[in-house]
Amino acid sequence: MSQVPDRKKRRQYLGRKAEAYTSGILCGLFLLAMCSIALLCLCVAAYTLLPFLQGKPEGAAFIGSLVSGAAAGFSAWQLWKGIKGAKERANTAYVSPVTADTLPADEILVRGSETPPVVQSRELLRSANEQPTPTEELLRSTDQK
Repeated sequence: MSQVPDRKKRRQYLGRKAEAYTSGILCGLFLLAMCSIALLCLCVAAYTLLPFLQGKPEGAAFIGSLVSGAAAGFSAWQLWKGIKGAKERANTAYVSPVTADTLPADEILVRGSETPPVVQSRELLRSANEQPTPTEELLRSTDQK
């Protein structure tokens, strides 16, 4: 008897595959947002660098934007690692779907159908081969109104 695919294994395989793709997509979307925030924070840090070096009050935003940009960059790096992990989880062993074509012959339940005996088929086709049925034998006579 050959190996029969297991429906439970197939469901688990599809669940793992869906979870990996979903987490990869979500990590990708958050990665895009974090990269945008990090870039914005670093632009603000570059804009406020000169006032910070000159000791002006506008330069106080430099440290905050630099720290925020670094935190967003670290978050983006962690999300990138999450995408890589999702790709690895998606590369699991393939489990084929369970269909009647893949099952062995001894595991398929087939309803038996026999051809009717010759006598029965002749009886069923009697009226087509012989004379028409007399009106007295019909349920309703066509002569009476």
